[in-house]
Amino acid sequence: MGSELDIVFGAFRLMGSAVNTGVSLWQKGQAKRGIQDLHDQCYADNVQHRRILQAQEYSGQLPMLKNEVLLCTPSREEIRLALLPPKKIGTMQSAIVSGGKAAVRNRSVFALVENTLAHDVPIIALHCNNENLVQTLSSGMYGSRINIVEQGHMSYNPFFGMKPSQISKMLYDTIPEQYKVGLGTRDVIGVMAEVIFARNMIPGPATMSSCPIFELKDLIGKMAGKGYLDQAKARRLTADYVSSQGEVRALSHFLTDLNSQLARLTNENGRDGCDINEAIKNRDAVLINVGTNSNDLVIALVIHHLKLLFDQGSQFLLLLDGIDLAKYKDLQELVIHNRTGYYLSYDDLYVSVGSDEKMFSTVVGDVGKVIIFSTASGFTSAQWSKYLGDYERHEPKDGINIGSQGVIGANVSNNYSVDIKREARVPPEILTQLQGNQACVYDGTSNTIMFVDIT
Repeated sequence: MGSELDIVFGAFRLMGSAVNTGVSLWQKGQAKRGIQDLHDQCYADNVQHRRILQAQEYSGQLPMLKNEVLLCTPSREEIRLALLPPKKIGTMQSAIVSGGKAAVRNRSVFALVENTLAHDVPIIALHCNNENLVQTLSSGMYGSRINIVEQGHMSYNPFFGMKPSQISKMLYDTIPEQYKVGLGTRDVIGVMAEVIFARNMIPGPATMSSCPIFELKDLIGKMAGKGYLDQAKARRLTADYVSSQGEVRALSHFLTDLNSQLARLTNENGRDGCDINEAIKNRDAVLINVGTNSNDLVIALVIHHLKLLFDQGSQFLLLLDGIDLAKYKDLQELVIHNRTGYYLSYDDLYVSVGSDEKMFSTVVGDVGKVIIFSTASGFTSAQWSKYLGDYERHEPKDGINIGSQGVIGANVSNNYSVDIKREARVPPEILTQLQGNQACVYDGTSNTIMFVDIT
């Protein structure tokens, strides 16, 4: 009897064990499916929160967060559209290109400029010997609307359409404090401008610099004797010159120094000057080559000219390529307050604003597109990462514990939860490790990020 009971209970135990095993496997499968669903949901939430556009294709090795494929290989037209900021009514949204090699940045700037001219918005660009950009733009679809201001092309002349009194004020405002000129300098400059006009010439930086300032009194007398000046005007000009003659030497030093920096911007006697007012009216682009950032007198003259244009109500998009924003504070103000928009192209924008976080935030705070290429500076990458913001990252935590309970049945505990933390949308190391043509493109309107190869 005992052995029969053993057989019965043994069979019952075997049956219970089989049931227990089946139930355990089924519950374990259910737990795994639940965990997988949790992982999928967290990934979907992270993609939505991070707002980085996913791509179907992957064109190379780009360091991304785990299990993410983000580098796409769009067509040239798709790249062009990806780079362009959306247009506002009556203006263009600003854009910034920073990092990488100049040739790669120039391709991005080319797309921006072409789009701007297509919308008939005039552009004034200041650059430092960026001949590749000049050649690229002048050979493009709108090449006939590109005014190249540098030696061998058109001279820079901010005085087109100005009266002598306007010329004297603008040039006087340009003179740095180090030259210690007095207010009478304005009168001397005005006399010089009137003498040049009387000789049937258009005053320009080069003609002003070459004017015989120390012999101006004698020159006025000779011109009056030959009928170039009437006697009344000659007496007035002579009186203005004599009353301010003590300022002549300091002004001469300034004009000599200015002339030495004008080599990249003038032809002989300032011929074929670019009428920037006319270019703005025609909705063209003007590319002004200021040479280098050490040409502070020339850059100051251009800045004061731009300020005057703004004060007169002219509207144009401002493009700066490599101009040191930390050095030229007035230029920072022009960038910030230009309602028409601005494009900035720099090897390292953060360095260009003097590594000033406040100024950096101000300049990049309201732009339509930011195109970031690689940079060797960890500080710059950290600033861009901070600018791109963070997001709410959902991280799943899971575990499955399976044990037996009683004679039959199983105990399967599903321990899974979600940790939530703030994390950078694009960590600095990703920006540091971008290669060649790879760029991180931020769209300020949609608050989305994509990674593209700009070819």
